Amino acid sequence: MNAERVLELAKRRSQEAEVYHRHAVSVPVLYDHSRLKSIRTVENTGVALRVTVDGRVGVSTSTRPDDEETLVDNAVAAARFGPEARFRFAPAGRPPARDVFDPQVDSLPLDRMVDLGNELVQSLAAVDRKIMVSAGVEKETLAVRILTSQGFDGRYRKTFFGVSFGGELVEGENMLQAYRYAEGTRLNLDVAGVRQPVLEAFRLGRNNVPLASGSYPVLLTPFAVQDVLRCAVASLSGRAVEKGISPWKASRGNRVLHPSITIWDDGTMPEGAGSADFDDEGVPRQRTVLVEKGVLKDFYVDLQTAAVLGAPPTGNGLKPGLEGTPVPSLTNLVLAPGDRPFRELLAGIKEGVLIDLLLGTFAGNPYGGVVSGNVMLGYKIEGGQLTGRVKNVMFSTNTFESLATSLAGLSSEVEWVGNYRLPYVLLEDVHLAGRS
Repeated sequence: MNAERVLELAKRRSQEAEVYHRHAVSVPVLYDHSRLKSIRTVENTGVALRVTVDGRVGVSTSTRPDDEETLVDNAVAAARFGPEARFRFAPAGRPPARDVFDPQVDSLPLDRMVDLGNELVQSLAAVDRKIMVSAGVEKETLAVRILTSQGFDGRYRKTFFGVSFGGELVEGENMLQAYRYAEGTRLNLDVAGVRQPVLEAFRLGRNNVPLASGSYPVLLTPFAVQDVLRCAVASLSGRAVEKGISPWKASRGNRVLHPSITIWDDGTMPEGAGSADFDDEGVPRQRTVLVEKGVLKDFYVDLQTAAVLGAPPTGNGLKPGLEGTPVPSLTNLVLAPGDRPFRELLAGIKEGVLIDLLLGTFAGNPYGGVVSGNVMLGYKIEGGQLTGRVKNVMFSTNTFESLATSLAGLSSEVEWVGNYRLPYVLLEDVHLAGRS
């Protein structure tokens, strides 16, 4: 579909218009039950159009070529029922170019992807042939172009490379699951960082140890930290502030978390999976400090939310899919590390729990702060050492309280968990409920 023609047609029938053109080619290589399951090449092209007509926004999408007039007709018709336009589309300008395209990913041979998948599967099969291994190796090349009636014409190319790895072992009534994944724009992902924790889980996790209910110091791996942070992340969204449901809606400039905590969103990091030249509204990606030394500094917003709040846009207007309209979304979330190595934090725990994976924490209202769920993978800590896996344990904490008053340490090491860059986090007095 011709993006310039769509824009010209839309300009004749609307006050303002924005054309979003996306082309992606992805190659996923998937393994299931320790065997190669599928290899595919998936190519998608689509166009999304937004227009403002009589002060309201209309949206339409199409994946069909030569469908410009229908696309415009549908957007103009949708504007009759659309939300009020509180913003204007991106003005003319040239956003800074970000280094998010890796030729090594774009040209990665399929046989090398298959070899990497086989290596992952065999590494866990060597621990025990009864483990059902799953793995995935995927690459994607993405091209995005945005044009607006205000004169913006921006485009970028981006690569994506991801690796996932895990397994499941059933021995009688005992089921052990472990997994890891990593993704970014570069080929040089830390594959060892994906493989090693899973191998360790199946070496140490088959030894179950009891845990009585009570309050313990809990050391969270970056994978578990992501779950615990979800309430804070939701509360930092400008959309939650706009709706009046964020508990921090009137807390800008106030301390909301522990002074050791600094959080920012950064869509400019070359290796970050959420990085690009601009967001899905043409606003340049940027680094936005959200919480600095415990003090709330800013919220992440899209164009509409920024206009409602009277704030500048932050480059966080992202589409959940071609059909969806942009909403405030994180690019790459960074929790600043501390100054104590993980091993030092671990060694200082006389009796506690290391939690690696949580299950069921996404239920409930994130704006209430409560995070609770099953400990899918956790280890008992005794005398600073991991002694075995804890089973049938429930985890529960109030994020706002624990990250404000119960924080006991942040590791100097960090890991990427999807588009989150996180340290290990040590919390005091976390309630754990064990079941016999």
